[in-house]
Amino acid sequence: MRRWQRLSCVCWFAATLPGWVSAQGARALLPAAPCSDGSSRAMTSAVENSLQRSAARLSWRGTAVAWTTWRVAVGSPQLPVDLIVARVDPRQVRLELAIRRDGAEMAPWRIDDAPADAVIALNAGQFTDDGPWGWVVHRGREWQAPGAGRLAAALVIDAAGRARIVPADSIAAVRAQGGVVEAVQSYPQIVAGGRALPAICDASLVHPTHRDIRLAVGSTSDGNLLVVLSRYAGLGGVAERAPLGPTTREMAQALVTLGARDGVLLDGGLSAQLRLRVADVMPPGPASLGDTAPSRRRASGQSNAASPSRSFTTHDWPGLRGVPLALIGRVTDELASPVQRR
Repeated sequence: MRRWQRLSCVCWFAATLPGWVSAQGARALLPAAPCSDGSSRAMTSAVENSLQRSAARLSWRGTAVAWTTWRVAVGSPQLPVDLIVARVDPRQVRLELAIRRDGAEMAPWRIDDAPADAVIALNAGQFTDDGPWGWVVHRGREWQAPGAGRLAAALVIDAAGRARIVPADSIAAVRAQGGVVEAVQSYPQIVAGGRALPAICDASLVHPTHRDIRLAVGSTSDGNLLVVLSRYAGLGGVAERAPLGPTTREMAQALVTLGARDGVLLDGGLSAQLRLRVADVMPPGPASLGDTAPSRRRASGQSNAASPSRSFTTHDWPGLRGVPLALIGRVTDELASPVQRR
């Protein structure tokens, strides 16, 4: 049986066992973002309040790149989905695009191609058979002009390292103004001004019910960058790359709940991949390999008076195909430390 046939069987099996699948530990119902401020919002207010409470209870690990896993349920039956959420502080992490080359030609990039000192690495933008789609700026040089599309926003990083989502109708002005160091265009923009964009309710622009692995970036009002990747959490985790993730509107609701002011989807499905390399502050002295107490102490606000050492743990969520472009981040004051792989 071929890989795609096996994957189809897994998806069918999950979707046809609603009672068993919905019992896999989903904690909060992730509703689709409402299409109006009328009755549809009123009917889901209790669910949204529950979702907000669930997000507020999340436990974050790391500093310059903090991350967490948020278990939610989507659709009917309530499919369990893990949202891997990373919060990047551009004041501590320098973000840039990455391009892999084979001689003079572009080559497919995967997370294993990320540099050893990258604390975050993920696929960026959308692409065609010929390479990246839309606007691409790398190290101050424009590689490609912007593409056309009502919801084709761009992730832009300026000379100060600030990251923001620029809507499609503002790209021309930002481009003319200059000062862009890195930029990648993607589709669709799903959040603007802290709310889901009404245009994502237009079925001629966005499929209303399609489910897949999702990857999104969002900017917050305090200048951080959110990265959110979905993974199917049913069947004991053996089918985490099955295309059973949030719809576009559900992903918009997740970004809004997590505090995104603006947000855009990146290429999902087979392309979606993420690496996080998180610094673990270890107290002086010996510690067993299985000791997780330092992370718990850091989360509880305790600190060590003596000088700590620092090691790194790498967490990988691979994709099933390479991509033309990646977004990576490096901590500017990186300390050389051993890397422990999950």
